[in-house]
Amino acid sequence: MKIGVVGIGDICRKAYLPVLGSKGGIELVLCTRNKDTLADVSERYRIAEVTHSLDELVQSGIRAAFVHTATVSHPEVVRHLLKHDVHVYVDKPIADHYEDVESLADLSFRKKRILMTGFNRRYAPLVRRLMDMGMPDIVLIQKNRVSLPGTPRSFIFDDFIHVVDTLRFLARHDGPDFTLKYRMENGQLLSV
Repeated sequence: MKIGVVGIGDICRKAYLPVLGSKGGIELVLCTRNKDTLADVSERYRIAEVTHSLDELVQSGIRAAFVHTATVSHPEVVRHLLKHDVHVYVDKPIADHYEDVESLADLSFRKKRILMTGFNRRYAPLVRRLMDMGMPDIVLIQKNRVSLPGTPRSFIFDDFIHVVDTLRFLARHDGPDFTLKYRMENGQLLSV
């Protein structure tokens, strides 16, 4: 099966390409506008087919795509792929705004195509082992960002969302009791 990979930044190279590249029966097609990155990554992972645009990617005959672009571009990229009957896996979050997520989910339903968002930490070996141990009494997770304050929306969507999803994944029951603390300074979220 031909699968497209749109956006080949850090997370794609360290978490997805090593796994996808080792699977049989998959023919990957890389897509990014950065020609140097495209050449480097295609050579490193021995991926022969590359494209520079979404139109080229769709024309290559892919049936599914992994989207690893910046969150702000997700709605445009995902919409384009779904409109061309491509199943889509997109890194978290699907979009910055609920209305975009709702619109994309509706489009995937109408086109009868899969739209899946992924949290790669659910598949990390240590997290899987914790999951296999049964229902926990207490889950304490800490994520460290050293000297990287940010706007609350980007801080939470880009980093803290992993903590929230992992807690929900491991807790597996309704109405857990959460304690949340945060620190703001000059409109920037320093810690949560």
